[in-house]
Amino acid sequence: MSIIIAGNSGGALPLLTNPATAADILYGKQAINGSGILLTGTIPSKASSILQITKEGGQIAAGQYLAGTQTIPAEANLTAANIRQGISIFGVNGTFSGNVAEGSFYVSSGGSSS
Repeated sequence: MSIIIAGNSGGALPLLTNPATAADILYGKQAINGSGILLTGTIPSKASSILQITKEGGQIAAGQYLAGTQTIPAEANLTAANIRQGISIFGVNGTFSGNVAEGSFYVSSGGSSS
């Protein structure tokens, strides 16, 4: 089998000092390594997705190609008025200093129940 590279005038292929492996190529794509062996890629692609913020946190796994936009939606209730004064959540500094209803009783901002 002969491989002709445009602009190479039929000369030898350059020696690869760090050749790709199947793990370096997108899933389903193909390349020929320096030894002339056909490689089929194994890197998975992650399509567009909407990520949910949770108290446990989350991760986008390594070893994949982000083929689409990964969106973290805004939270309309993340406002200073909804966060206790002196607390900061995701850079939003709280301004709330009133009482908070919990079930059938109220807890004052000082922490005592009434």
